[in-house]
Amino acid sequence: RSHPHEWYDMQGMGFGTTSTTSYGPFVENKNAQNFYMDYPKSVEAVVNKFYVDDYLDSTPTKEEACARLQEVINIQKKASFELCNIVSNNKIVMDSVSEELRAKEWKSLDFDNGEMPTGRILGLWWNQESDELQFRVNLNKVPNEILNGEMRPNKRELLRVVMAISDPPGFGATLVCQGKLLMQ
Repeated sequence: RSHPHEWYDMQGMGFGTTSTTSYGPFVENKNAQNFYMDYPKSVEAVVNKFYVDDYLDSTPTKEEACARLQEVINIQKKASFELCNIVSNNKIVMDSVSEELRAKEWKSLDFDNGEMPTGRILGLWWNQESDELQFRVNLNKVPNEILNGEMRPNKRELLRVVMAISDPPGFGATLVCQGKLLMQ
């Protein structure tokens, strides 16, 4: 305890360590704050609209969406974060994004033919036609008697149903929480 403190600078980030999940968002948010005076709404989007490495945002107009997306791309680029696999259900917004940043199935998309691939965002299914997020739950392993209400599930079967619902943003939290409360 009598020796002086030594300081180390981390030059790279290792994957798989327990703390890795906090480094990225910390650096991302810290970098974004540097641009608050120039792009306050885009900085707010970086801080509040990212879930780990997925960015999900909505704006009232296409023009605002294009501007915000370009600002977010530029803010992220300043910290060496490359926004990629970008998707939108709007042709104008997609045209504002360079092709190399678009998701693979969106690079040659023909909006004029009504061609819209199904996609997943934040663990949920996105219906681009109606612009709705949907849950798709695989209950193949749950006995039909339980699904029909003819039999009450045991704890393991209830857990299987509750854990089959992927909902990182928490949109279905009121439903999932009831199942989790039953587990307790």
